[in-house]
Amino acid sequence: MRVGKMKKLEVWGKVEKVNELKEKDFVPSKIKSVYLEMIPMTGSVSSLAGNTKVSGTTHKFKGRYITCKFIKDDMWFIRNGIQYDIKFILNPFEANKELEFFCEVN
Repeated sequence: MRVGKMKKLEVWGKVEKVNELKEKDFVPSKIKSVYLEMIPMTGSVSSLAGNTKVSGTTHKFKGRYITCKFIKDDMWFIRNGIQYDIKFILNPFEANKELEFFCEVN
């Protein structure tokens, strides 16, 4: 992992809160900030009706296992106002040294 290339990202997820009716509710909120290596992977552009173009980009984030093991599939990252939804998480060779998060820009 290249430490000089690591970026600070916010980890967001649905956190359980009690609402005004004393019911359990899940609201999106920031959980923690972590440093991850950000690697752009693929991009695609498609055309829709009315000369509308839609782009889809995917990124891979790599981080240390010990600092990222709490992150689950239903969470997402935010950096500079851009939301990255986690598609799947990979633990290479089950070595518990680093985690790879494959994400798509929302």
